[in-house]
Amino acid sequence: YSNTLWDGALLLSALLRDQPWRARGRRVLEIGAGLGLPSIVAAALGGLVTATEQLPLDLLSREVERNLDCIQRAGGSIAVRELDWARPKDEIPLRLGIFDLVIGCDILAGV
Repeated sequence: YSNTLWDGALLLSALLRDQPWRARGRRVLEIGAGLGLPSIVAAALGGLVTATEQLPLDLLSREVERNLDCIQRAGGSIAVRELDWARPKDEIPLRLGIFDLVIGCDILAGV
């Protein structure tokens, strides 16, 4: 499912675009990032973003790489990391850190 740009990603990206203060200067975690559009938008607004997805990460990494210039010009950053939902939730802060904002959309596709 992570190879499709879903409607929820478009809606969440539009919300972030219209309310940039939600991401600017904040540590943002996107769970189930898929192709990463909301993460890319948050980073392009100056957010410090960690975009997570289950393996493989190649499509997400490719999309982030395509948008790095825009992200860096805005003073944002983005890291792509694996998030295995089968692992204990207590491990998340240990492996990924603490965040000001957690976003996710279309994360229950196929359930």
